[in-house]
Amino acid sequence: MREAVVLASGAGKRLRSVTGDVPKVFYRFDGCELVKYPMISLMKNGVERFVLVVSEGYRDLGEKVLNDLGVEGIVVENKKVELGNAYSFFLSEPYVESEKFFLSCGDSLFPPEALKSAFSEDEFHIKLGVSKRSDLIDPEEASKVLVNEDRIVKIGKRIDEYNYFDTGVFVMTKKVYSLKESFSWTEEISLYHVLQKAVDTGMLVKVFDFGNALWTEIDSPEDLNEKVYELMKK
Repeated sequence: MREAVVLASGAGKRLRSVTGDVPKVFYRFDGCELVKYPMISLMKNGVERFVLVVSEGYRDLGEKVLNDLGVEGIVVENKKVELGNAYSFFLSEPYVESEKFFLSCGDSLFPPEALKSAFSEDEFHIKLGVSKRSDLIDPEEASKVLVNEDRIVKIGKRIDEYNYFDTGVFVMTKKVYSLKESFSWTEEISLYHVLQKAVDTGMLVKVFDFGNALWTEIDSPEDLNEKVYELMKK
């Protein structure tokens, strides 16, 4: 998989006390824009081209990130960020060239080795990176996943039975774009809604395990601590 979609259009309102007027994905944490961290880990796993989805008006910052990293890509502006990260994902459809590609949220932090089991040659439509580790996240805020063998049964923030956490990193196939018409787009839709819809419609929705790799998502000032900065350095 040489291509990845990175979703970098979130407003990051809860981090405004740290980032000011700069969107959190373009704020420099430990000397590096937040969105570069998942991109660097993806590059270390063979990704050579990015589709970077940003909020309207931030194309220049997105292009600067691509140029800084010296990587091929295109920046797509999202004019309706209020419709959620699923809407951002579906905006990438015209620009994705590969049948299989990575998808990552721009505020996800994970080391390159977290993706080592993503490359299995099994059949799937979606594979979600999952982890049992919750060292650096708030379990109450995280999306949870119920997995039976390697198949997702249920996913969501408020499910009672689960055995993994959703890391915000996926392997997608173009088949998933067909789900766009399943939603009315009158309210915010998250990626976990897309995965649940894929499960409900009979798609092969599987997981790959981050194993012992540390990971986190940066949503609020409380998410920033010494161990998170150690992960950034790594």
